[in-house]
Amino acid sequence: MRSEAMAWLFSLGDIEVKVLDGGYKSYRRHILGSLDEKRKMIVLGGMTGSSKTHIIRYIKLLGQQIVDLENLANHKGSAFGALGQQSQPSTEHFANILYTEWNKLNGDLPIWVEDESRNIGSVFMPDGFYLNMQDTPAIVMVMDIKTRLPRLMEEYSSFHKESLKASVLKISRRLGGDTTSDVIEAIDKGEFSKAIEIVLHYYDKAYMFGLKKKKNANLIYVNTDTDDIEANALKVLDAAGKIKWD
Repeated sequence: MRSEAMAWLFSLGDIEVKVLDGGYKSYRRHILGSLDEKRKMIVLGGMTGSSKTHIIRYIKLLGQQIVDLENLANHKGSAFGALGQQSQPSTEHFANILYTEWNKLNGDLPIWVEDESRNIGSVFMPDGFYLNMQDTPAIVMVMDIKTRLPRLMEEYSSFHKESLKASVLKISRRLGGDTTSDVIEAIDKGEFSKAIEIVLHYYDKAYMFGLKKKKNANLIYVNTDTDDIEANALKVLDAAGKIKWD
C-alpha cells in the first residue's frame, strides 16, 4: 500500500512509475526461481592467473554467450580481487543484476561463466545457481606458474605495497606464519615475481582441492604453454565442441 501511494504521488509529478505485482518479495522469488533453473552452461576453470576472465570476454567477441560474474560483482575473486575495483553490490543486489543478464540470453544455446567459489569477495552467489555450476561441464585451463606470472605481474605490481600486503594478510591463516612473512618481505623488497609465485602455490592447492568436488565426467582439460588470449580461446572453443549435451 505504501508503494502504491508513492507511485500515485510520483505520477502526479509526471514521473513514469511501475508497481510490481505482488511486491518486491514476489519479484525476489521470481528472480531466485529463474536462477535455480538448469540451462546449458559451460564453466571455464583454471588456476589463478590462467587469464580465464580475458578468455571469457574474448569468446564473447566471437559470438559466444557469457555471464561475466566478476564484472557483475566488481571483484576478481581472490584475496587481491578488490584492488582497483569499485565497491561491491550487496549479495541481494548481485542476484538482481545477475538475473538481468541471465534473462537476456538464449536458453537454447550454451552460456559461459568463469569458475568461482561460492563467494566472489563479499558477494555470495544464489545457492541454486552455484550448485548448477558444480554440475555442468567445465573446461579447465592447465598452465604452469611461469606462464602465468607475467600477466599477474602486469596486473598487480602497480598497486601500492601496503594494499598488496593488506591483501596477503587476509589469507595469512591459510598461508601460515612463515609463508606470510616471506611474501610480505618479498613485497617490501619489490620482488613481486617471488611474492606472486609463493601465493600461487597456495591458490593452486586450494583450486585442485575444489576441483576434486566436481564430477570427473564433466571435466575437460586444456593444456597450454602460452598466455596468448586468442590462441587459448580457440583451444577452449575446440574443447567445448566435444561436450555431449543430454
